[in-house]
Amino acid sequence: MPSACFASATEVELPELADTRDQGIRAKFNLLLGRFWGGVIRPLKDLQAEHFQVSTPTAVIGVKGTQFGVDYDKKQDETKALVINGTVAAQPPPTEQKGPVEIAGPREVAPPQEISRDQWLLLVSRDQKVIIRPGEVPQTEPLTPEDKADEWVKFNTERDAALAAAPQ
Repeated sequence: MPSACFASATEVELPELADTRDQGIRAKFNLLLGRFWGGVIRPLKDLQAEHFQVSTPTAVIGVKGTQFGVDYDKKQDETKALVINGTVAAQPPPTEQKGPVEIAGPREVAPPQEISRDQWLLLVSRDQKVIIRPGEVPQTEPLTPEDKADEWVKFNTERDAALAAAPQ
């Protein structure tokens, strides 16, 4: 059963939340500011139709049966996803087509190479974090002792352990 927790002063939109017999749980959160924690006690792959996704202005984080946190810092326009257990998939949000943009005069550049959103998909696994900023290559790093000692992370991992141990 997925569980979610939001830190104080977190701004979130909830464009989709449904729990039906035929499609299972479908949840989409738009994290506009602050901290979110998601714990998926049983892997979603066992529940074929279930879908759990967190979006920020700089990233889309899709759950692959895991225990994870997503932070969005509006001042730095930065998304950080920490994975305690399991795997999450991270990719940039869909881009909106805007009007024409003025560019500098001609100069020789390397030929363009189109990369699909699927090719950009980055899998982040147990004990890793990814930091995503607009216009930069995402950085995947191991979780540090400071990451694991964070009060928000400790609170949620302990809460998830208690939920997992509770009789269903």
